[in-house]
Amino acid sequence: MSRAAVRVMLLCAVVLAVPLLAHAYAGSFSRFMGDDYCDAAIFRREGLLGGQKYFYDNWGAVPATIALMALVDPGGPSLAGWLPASALALWIVTLTWTFTQITPRVSVRAPRLLAFVLAEAVMFATLEDAPSVIQSLYLRIPLLAYLCPIIALSGLAGFCMRMARGGEVSGTRMIAMGSLAFVAGSFGPVYVAMQTTAVAVALAAAWTIRDAPARRVWTRLLAAAMVGSVASLAFIAVAPGNANRAQFFPPRPGVLDIVKSTVLATGFMLARPALTLLRPAVIAAVPSLWPDASRWLDRALAMTSSPIVPLAMIVLGSVLALAAPAPLVARDAIARVKWMLALIPVVAFIVVASAIVVGPFGTSAPPPPRALIMPQFALEFLALAWGALAGTLARASFDARGLPIRRVRSAAAGLAILLLAAQAARSTAGTLALTPSLRRWANAWDAGDRELREAARQGRVRATAPALDPIGGVGALGRDPADWVNNCAAQYYGLESVTGR
Repeated sequence: MSRAAVRVMLLCAVVLAVPLLAHAYAGSFSRFMGDDYCDAAIFRREGLLGGQKYFYDNWGAVPATIALMALVDPGGPSLAGWLPASALALWIVTLTWTFTQITPRVSVRAPRLLAFVLAEAVMFATLEDAPSVIQSLYLRIPLLAYLCPIIALSGLAGFCMRMARGGEVSGTRMIAMGSLAFVAGSFGPVYVAMQTTAVAVALAAAWTIRDAPARRVWTRLLAAAMVGSVASLAFIAVAPGNANRAQFFPPRPGVLDIVKSTVLATGFMLARPALTLLRPAVIAAVPSLWPDASRWLDRALAMTSSPIVPLAMIVLGSVLALAAPAPLVARDAIARVKWMLALIPVVAFIVVASAIVVGPFGTSAPPPPRALIMPQFALEFLALAWGALAGTLARASFDARGLPIRRVRSAAAGLAILLLAAQAARSTAGTLALTPSLRRWANAWDAGDRELREAARQGRVRATAPALDPIGGVGALGRDPADWVNNCAAQYYGLESVTGR
């Protein structure tokens, strides 16, 4: 890789860092919302281990999420504003390390810099395409429940690739791999369903590796991950709290209705970049095909995303294949590349559906938008992989004809940079436009927090504080003292009731 290419990567690193920093700044205005009050009150009453048991018995098994909640709970609302930036920092470190397991094959001169740029690109694409970035990143509990599993998945993939490079897989490595998969899976049902499916797909792919030693290494590692993931899935499925939680939702639909809802919601998730063009046809067709879908159709249509980001990820993947010092795939395996190009969309549907199906099965509705950042992360990776395979195929075609690929590579790189830079600028402007309202909301929250703490110090049992608008569709302190958010806030502050004014 030339020095000019390294300078371009440095420029890309700066351009992609700007929207991520904007998200970190916007997230600094995060404070406590509805579930934050409830969970903090439970930990205060039950303790760390008691809190784990309480949630397992009364709401469901999400031990990794609960452990993180308990870990950050002593920091209170003052820590909430630091969590988005901290999560982004941990994510960039983890994802960069994971990409360093493969970038030496692509960039001899600056593999770590390339890994950093790829990590930024995947993070930016995931957040930009997330159905609700405010809920998934800016709010404390959704961040711990839905963004942290992505970080864990990033580390799990890197750990698997790192151990696979070491040759034979010992029993200790298999136990470590299974344990990591179990811990990562315990973030929650939506994530563990997606993780189990992704590992199963990877294991099936590993069985097709022609090199016997490599096949043995990968199948043993992924089989260990599969055992850990299935064990975590079973642990979550048998939680007594699942039955209690189900009482708050409509009765579970039949198998056929679950399948229909899953297929429809998965189709919407995959078609989000094209929903702007398809909107009239969707509005006309969906209610006639599935009348029950009308209740969430508006919400689904509101999750439209730009086609620029997935296109940029595909082009970026092709640039990696075209710029590598040597072909990423041997010449005799080109026929398999064509099959893989056709299979990746199928894999995308299966992985997304595995995350979606948990909603209709457990709550009689698709997962909330904040949870969909997890399958969105998988889609960005698959778009990058599809682009790399397409670039590999194009490179083989050019090599077979004796044609130079320099111009094609330069054009593809220029297009990827242009697309990412344009979307990064648009994203940054949109995020910064939110900050004045977020700042006002945080200032009002801080004023109310001071009032309620003072009321508790004075020994009062009833208090008032400024009523707050919901943020990203999540409930905040309202005017009704009987509302569940107000009830949890009263428990958090040690009061009998809190009324928003």
